[in-house]
Amino acid sequence: MKKPNTTHTPGRTRQQWELWPDYTNKEICVGAVQPHSNLVCAAAVVPYTDKEEGFAVARLIAAAPELLEALEDILTFLPPEWVAGPAGDRGRAAIAKATGKGQP
Repeated sequence: MKKPNTTHTPGRTRQQWELWPDYTNKEICVGAVQPHSNLVCAAAVVPYTDKEEGFAVARLIAAAPELLEALEDILTFLPPEWVAGPAGDRGRAAIAKATGKGQP
């Protein structure tokens, strides 16, 4: 399997992320198939030594866009007093890290 140059996906996606394991090279490609062109957009290649751990990491990467959107919705629509304090701060920090906001 040829490794893509991209290790992250900027922006949001609406495609369903999929996993393509390469058991020979012990890596898992995470990406989405473009619906009209059937081109594969690779988001990450996860090398692994432990197959279960490799799949756990790959599934987390595949779920990241939906997790980000859900966290943004939670922090936007819940009353401010419900998302104040350390939990809200961690949520806002995670959003900033995922979106690149507040970073040089």
